[in-house]
Amino acid sequence: MNAGTGATTLVGVGASSQDLLVAGASNNGDGGFIEQYDGEEWVHDKVPGGLLMDAAASDKAIVGVSMWPVFLSHDNGNTFETLESIRGLSQDAHIFGTGSDIGLVGTFTLSSPDDDSLAPAVAGVAHSGDAGVTWSVSEVPGDVRYGSFPTQVSSS
Repeated sequence: MNAGTGATTLVGVGASSQDLLVAGASNNGDGGFIEQYDGEEWVHDKVPGGLLMDAAASDKAIVGVSMWPVFLSHDNGNTFETLESIRGLSQDAHIFGTGSDIGLVGTFTLSSPDDDSLAPAVAGVAHSGDAGVTWSVSEVPGDVRYGSFPTQVSSS
């Protein structure tokens, strides 16, 4: 990892190639950030959250998950937005297929498109097929914390 990061906690790492690696990191008293490697150097991008639990990347999106907010970048990590459409506790993020499919494992709630209310929390898998623009959550019985996703997405 980046020796100059100052991170006190590094939890999850995602790599889509040897030139695009990300890691969810946090520093006591400073909050969360996403460490990003571009094949030459490590940089970190601060996000408005505490303990980041995991991160994943593709050429279409970078996602970071935490103890409530989900963070997303569509500009190669230059800026991150805190998603209002989905929130939850997750420590497992994946980007797969062509790079637009995002899978998160944990307990989530979706925001109502009509107002600011939140749907009841659902434990399972959150999925976005459009690089984080829209989300759905599929319930999985039991204590859901980690998951695996295919590298190829079937079109059928």
